[in-house]
Formats: sequence, structure tokens, C-alpha cells
Amino acid sequence: MKNPFGTITDDSVTVFDDGEAYLHSGMYTFELGEGDARAPVEARFSYVWRLMGDEWKITHHHSSVRPTPA
Repeated sequence: MKNPFGTITDDSVTVFDDGEAYLHSGMYTFELGEGDARAPVEARFSYVWRLMGDEWKITHHHSSVRPTPA
């Protein structure tokens, strides 16, 4: 998998702890490969951000390929 490029296609943000943390989750499409061999791959993601002092830190991240419908 070379030269990945991703675009968020759907997302939402939920705020927690009086604005000191939030969950950003959704779907994105990655394009993988080179030249004419590039192929799209749909994936889902989630990030949890937390305010620590005066900086936002990622405290959780998950990405996985979108399951194919049964």
C-alpha cells in the first residue's frame, strides 16, 4: 500500500465532559496504489480528543475497512 490519500465522506462530532473531550467519528475513502493502479477503499474511523492543560491530545484512535454487506 503506497501513497495513501484519504477524504472524509461522512462525520460527526460529540462533545463530552463540559467541552474538555470530544468524539470525532465517521467514514472516509482512501485511495491506495500508484498511477492507474489506484483503488478506493472505504473505511470507518473514530478519534477521541481530550484537552490536557492547554493542548488537545488524541487519547483513542481506531480505523478499519468498512465491512461488506452480508
